[in-house]
Amino acid sequence: MTTEPTAPPLPREPLGDSHLRRLIVGQGLAAVVDALFIVWLTLFVLDLSEPGIATGLVLVAVALPRAVLLPPAGVLVDRLGPARVVASAAWLRVAVLLALGALVTFTSPSLTTVALLGGLLGAADAAYFPAALALLPAVVPTDKLSRVNGLVQGAESGGDLVGPAVAAGCIAAVGFAATLGGIVAMAALAAVVLSTLIRVVRRGGGAGDDAGPATVDGEQFSSARALGVGLRYAWHEPLVRGMLAAIALITGTPGWEGR
Repeated sequence: MTTEPTAPPLPREPLGDSHLRRLIVGQGLAAVVDALFIVWLTLFVLDLSEPGIATGLVLVAVALPRAVLLPPAGVLVDRLGPARVVASAAWLRVAVLLALGALVTFTSPSLTTVALLGGLLGAADAAYFPAALALLPAVVPTDKLSRVNGLVQGAESGGDLVGPAVAAGCIAAVGFAATLGGIVAMAALAAVVLSTLIRVVRRGGGAGDDAGPATVDGEQFSSARALGVGLRYAWHEPLVRGMLAAIALITGTPGWEGR
């Protein structure tokens, strides 16, 4: 009796690895939270005041820290590692959303308070976006990078697509406080999932987790000096300066997910 030769096992799909699933779910949830919140914030500010300059000022308060803090956030990612920065930014987002939720539930917050909390969220986003981009190659094997990146971008695009309609529908159905509570729950879940990736990057020897001081031509630099050197170089290079200005403009737009 002869047996047919068995086919060699197929290579595992990206979703076959638990840490890759966590990466996709965590970043996808974070993108959905961002898409839901910006719609919630816009409608909430419109409910607090008449349409006009107040709405624009609150949205600028969210966008400005995103644009201004991107360069120092990149240095922070190099120092601490992308997984730690992603997790820290995700938990900061949860804390700010919880504070905002408490204010909306138990008080009637002023536009100034909403703008200040929105600015803190913008600062968290400024740290999250470059760290999330650096986290992909730190976690995903090179041969799976393009496919996992496609899945992450698909999840983020799905959040952009359905987020506005879901947020508006939930606000109409259950109100601002309950909708924000759901957004907080999703943000907390994303933070928990993304926090589990710190050990994955550390175990895999991810760049930046144990990085020492930056060096240029053998000279060591502190974080502040490294940032200064990078900014001076960018300022004196017209092409780099223009690219950074364009990136700051794009990432400073509320709803951008760091792609």
